[in-house]
Amino acid sequence: PPAPAIFSSLARAGLEGAARSAAMLRSAVLARAGFARQSITQPRFRTFRTSRPSQAAEAAPKGDGISVEVAYSGVWGQITTFPKRRPFLTNIFVATVKTSFADFIVQKAEGHDIDWKRNAVFTAFGFAYLGVAQWFIYVSLFTRLCPNAIRFSNLSWAEKLKDRAGQIDLLKQTAYDNFIHYTFVYYPVFYMFKEAIQAGGAG
Repeated sequence: PPAPAIFSSLARAGLEGAARSAAMLRSAVLARAGFARQSITQPRFRTFRTSRPSQAAEAAPKGDGISVEVAYSGVWGQITTFPKRRPFLTNIFVATVKTSFADFIVQKAEGHDIDWKRNAVFTAFGFAYLGVAQWFIYVSLFTRLCPNAIRFSNLSWAEKLKDRAGQIDLLKQTAYDNFIHYTFVYYPVFYMFKEAIQAGGAG
């Protein structure tokens, strides 16, 4: 063929190839843009979803920081979760039983017959003061005087080391307990019960 026809064919083929390359490039750019929009609008790591929710997605236990709402099933579950669900009643039960049992052990160690009247006084002291009154002092009153106390007690050791406000409230509670509560409340009440026991035994 003549030279002009050859050059014309080559030019036409070059233009068609350039057009195809431009179309492919345009398609690639649009696809990339669409993927970017999808990544923005949709959550990442969709392939890692499981049927069981992760711990981070679980709701925090409900409660006031002292009592906690926990799920349980059966009688055994109700028993094992009772201290978390009913800490006040648990405190009364433990204080009453351990005070009565402590006096029982002391009386047995003394080698005498059990004085149930004396044991009843210690039981009443454990119930009324250690179970009820000290709950008011340590939980109701101290948490007002030291507002960071409950939050601080629920932290891990690593978090407690960084919590300056909680550490200050811990020192305040220690000072209130040793220099005010025990000095002006606990020991007077204790010796009143002790005097009642000794006076009853002397009578």
